[in-house]
Amino acid sequence: MALAVMALGAQAQEKFLFSPTETYTDGQVIEASANVTLTIGPDGKLAKKNFTAGETNAAFAQTYTNADGNETTQIVYLTGGNNPKDGALDGTSSTGGGYKPESKNNPQSGTFFVLSTKQAGSMTAGIILNSGKSFYVTKSDGTALATSELTLVTPEGETIELDENNQSADKFYGLVSFQAEAGESYYLFCAGSKISFYGYIFTTSSEGGSGPATFEELTLAPESAYNGAGVDGETVTDSWGSQVVKSAFTSGGYRFTTLYNAAYGSWSGFAVSNETSTEYATYADQYRNCVGTGYQGSANYAVVYPSDMHEAVEVIGDPQVISGMYITNSAWNVSAYTVGDGMTPGAFTTGDWCKLTITGNHADDSQSTLEVYLADYRSENEGNHYYIKQWQWVDLSALGEVKSVNFTISSSRNNDWGMTTPGYFCMDNFGGEPDESTGICHPLTVAQGATTHYTLDGKRLATPQRGLNIVRMSDGTVRKVMVK
Repeated sequence: MALAVMALGAQAQEKFLFSPTETYTDGQVIEASANVTLTIGPDGKLAKKNFTAGETNAAFAQTYTNADGNETTQIVYLTGGNNPKDGALDGTSSTGGGYKPESKNNPQSGTFFVLSTKQAGSMTAGIILNSGKSFYVTKSDGTALATSELTLVTPEGETIELDENNQSADKFYGLVSFQAEAGESYYLFCAGSKISFYGYIFTTSSEGGSGPATFEELTLAPESAYNGAGVDGETVTDSWGSQVVKSAFTSGGYRFTTLYNAAYGSWSGFAVSNETSTEYATYADQYRNCVGTGYQGSANYAVVYPSDMHEAVEVIGDPQVISGMYITNSAWNVSAYTVGDGMTPGAFTTGDWCKLTITGNHADDSQSTLEVYLADYRSENEGNHYYIKQWQWVDLSALGEVKSVNFTISSSRNNDWGMTTPGYFCMDNFGGEPDESTGICHPLTVAQGATTHYTLDGKRLATPQRGLNIVRMSDGTVRKVMVK
């Protein structure tokens, strides 16, 4: 059972526990969480067992119904029947020799577990070690981490030290922690013995990643979405008075906030989806977009459902000028534009619109705002009516240097309870670069933070004109904004 536990704050957490009901196999590779892949060594005698948690490792315990029909709270772990060796598995037996630090011969068969990390961070793994057996954490090249780089804590909270042979004097049920590098694989095993493993908690580095947010770091099952369900986070009260869990995930150099209401199964903020259908029929289809993939056919994309809780995209590190992002409409929005939203009469007609407002939050707490129409039927000429049907680049540089960005959606369609148009849009490659070959840049209106518009030859404009505009911001900086 993979749980992406992404707690809000400077760092993000991910946790993986073995399911009491699932079957695991020799050599199985598990995309265990957003930034960690778990590989189970080919042992030939893999077994799943359980034991009662202590104080320190209680976070690894699960409550479930056992084979006798009784509810129990225990830690579920895997172990094997073969010592780790550097040869291949021969039926149910390991071949080759045992690990030697000087030889750097990582195991190829027997009982071992490999944790591969996409980002840098702190890894805490739950393990069981036999006394008097050498325990190692090695990198992909066979180099063993020094005992000084490992922290072992018992269920009672006592820190123990391994001796010069990497051995514990007593049998050890507890946690081992170490710093993991980005793009590295770590082998956990006991030379001449069988290690047991019961999951991990991985905390990404506070510096986070870098580059654009493509959302490809998040591991999703086929045709599914992440919306904050089942993760740990901060419990807050939303604007309706409901208790919701506030969590976050990172992609590239940015952090994305999600609010999840377990009582109603609802969410707001940022979800991540890989659903490919462009059809909308029921509420369950809310994670689809009108293109069917992410930008340039990528698998993952963000589905954004902003609320009055102002869920934000945070810049990890110092404030920066964000280049832009690709956006498109959700499948639900397109259905509302072309068929109707079910609460106001029919499809969009002349005079209707749906608008995305993008607010940049600056270090001095001032704000600047841009607007882009997701659908624009305001023109009397029906030939000018449109909604965004493909991935469309939106230039955000006119916001200036920002520490975070949040979004608001408004529409011409409203009733006594508020907006009836679905309040969604989809996003990809946040902070990336536009594909200049398309020549597409959706119209943007600088609503706040801009003071004056000019043509390229310096003539002052009363309002933005089609083409490239020079915009002088209220803070004195100058930006280029394309209006098409």
